[in-house]
Formats: sequence, C-alpha cells, structure tokens
Amino acid sequence: IDDIYKVFCEVMDERCCPPRKGSIRQTKRFLFVIMNLYSPRVFCGMKMYAGIRKKLSSVLGYEKSPTAIGNLCRGICDQYLLYKDTSEDLSQILSQVSKVLKERGYI
Repeated sequence: IDDIYKVFCEVMDERCCPPRKGSIRQTKRFLFVIMNLYSPRVFCGMKMYAGIRKKLSSVLGYEKSPTAIGNLCRGICDQYLLYKDTSEDLSQILSQVSKVLKERGYI
C-alpha cells in the first residue's frame, strides 16, 4: 500500500491541476484506487478485508480515527456512482496508476 500511494502521488503530480497532498479530495481519490486494487467488494457494500483499514489509516495519517477511512470510502463510492465527471476522472486515475504499477512489476 505504501508503494501504491507513492505511485498514486506521482500520477497526481503529473496532472495539470493536481490536488493538494493530504487534502480530502486526494485522500478520497487514493481510497478509490486502493479499494479497486485490494478490496473491490467495498463497492458492493461489503466490509474491506482485514488489515487494510489499519494500514490505510497509517499511510494517510488517520491513526487516531481509522473509522474515517470507511466513511471516506462510502463517500467516494457515492460520488463515483452519482457524478459522471467524477467517475470519468477516477477511472482515468485508476487506469494511470495501474499502468505504472504494471510497468514497475507490482501487478
């Protein structure tokens, strides 16, 4: 997850208007990417796999409030389903991150 976060940040920095690192918007985007890669069942309303929430809360700086990870995941899922622009943007980010991860041999 640490390496995927680094790749995600690289991809976001290359965009024409990258969001501020650590912002809620960027955090939600990363959660969308990581849930697609690690625990896509979250998008069906199921729980994420054991240990992922704890690791994500550590990587994203939510150690004192790991439940925030679940709340942010639900929010981004809703936005993905409701807003076409958001779903296109998130799909593009996921595609770019996946491409870099494949090139580097992670997946």
